[in-house]
Amino acid sequence: MKIKKVRKIAENLGVKTNEIEKTVLIRAIQSQEGNSPCFQSGMVSCDQYDCCWRDDCLPEDSTGRTHLSKKEKYLNKLKFDIEEFKNNIDELKTKASEMVGKSKTEVLDELKRLEKKSEEEIKHKIHEVAEAGEDVWKKTKKGIDHSWDDLSKTFKKISGKVGKDKNPPPS
Repeated sequence: MKIKKVRKIAENLGVKTNEIEKTVLIRAIQSQEGNSPCFQSGMVSCDQYDCCWRDDCLPEDSTGRTHLSKKEKYLNKLKFDIEEFKNNIDELKTKASEMVGKSKTEVLDELKRLEKKSEEEIKHKIHEVAEAGEDVWKKTKKGIDHSWDDLSKTFKKISGKVGKDKNPPPS
């Protein structure tokens, strides 16, 4: 489906469309409709046969079968996880902004550093995986998985300071 049509659907549902990429916009539409925001999240199969995003979500070969490689599935899942992580950080920022005093400043500073670290480490490594051949990308995957573990621990630590029992980034 073309982005113009996606934006029209979003506008009709009251979803803001300004400067949002297609994947994120479709997930916002799915959420607004009360569905799981699963568009291009790396799923190999889907039981939502009536979903209007299905053709764009699950690429098929000439026989109608999904043909994503393990690397492509991993990258799709990682992109989905990054969006979820950003949302979790935004929620924690909102909660932290209600705090007072020195602890508020410390938590907001820690969240800023966590965001920067996730941007620098994960996005750089995603690029490495995307550029790597099928035979060597798994080495870079290990680095990403290690980075996710570190980010998860930091997120849990900050979340504890805010008093919010939020799930860490997926690993």
